[in-house]
Amino acid sequence: SNAESWAQFGNKAATYLESISTDVEGDEYEELMEQRRKRRKAVRDAANKSTYTYEVTVPIVANNKDESELGNTLGATLREVYSGGRLSEVSLDMDSLNFVRVEDERNAFRSSSLLTSDDNSDATGSIQYLDGNRGEIIDEEFTGVIVSSVVRGGLAWNAGIRAGDILLATSATIGKKLWPKSTLEGIRSSVSSRRVMSSTTSFKLCRSGAHISASEVV
Repeated sequence: SNAESWAQFGNKAATYLESISTDVEGDEYEELMEQRRKRRKAVRDAANKSTYTYEVTVPIVANNKDESELGNTLGATLREVYSGGRLSEVSLDMDSLNFVRVEDERNAFRSSSLLTSDDNSDATGSIQYLDGNRGEIIDEEFTGVIVSSVVRGGLAWNAGIRAGDILLATSATIGKKLWPKSTLEGIRSSVSSRRVMSSTTSFKLCRSGAHISASEVV
């Protein structure tokens, strides 16, 4: 799609511009910065044309779940987005509700003998995870929470959640009302409280058509 094409172009341009930005100064530097601003705006505009929000309701997984069965796991992690498009160094595992160092998580993915670079893989158990800087697509002033990985065949995947989606709100402790959330700690607290009172929880998310490319691992 046009949005995806703009996203791919933006990522390549970002790498090039960042590689030469430290070697220029004065008028040349200002021109470079203007090119970067235009590129970011073009990518975001393309993304906004195909952005939509959606809601899902999923079972709340018990702490003593059998993780060997995908149907018993949400199979998703979240990361926080800071101003400027920076992503948190830790992710929130939505099954255990524990924080995990992203570097450790990625190393575990990449050290697997089953690692694959097939971006179109739909094998059950493979992991779609966010790869890159989300700041290339969303506004630099945006802060919030983004889905960083989803296991194919898990409850989150089957509900339609994908890596790169932005989590906007979660269920209240009691009832059907959704409350806005913008931090990992806020989401962790919300789901923990909901778990005591209900067997299900709902999430409101936003998806953009101009996703940053996701890598696939099994």
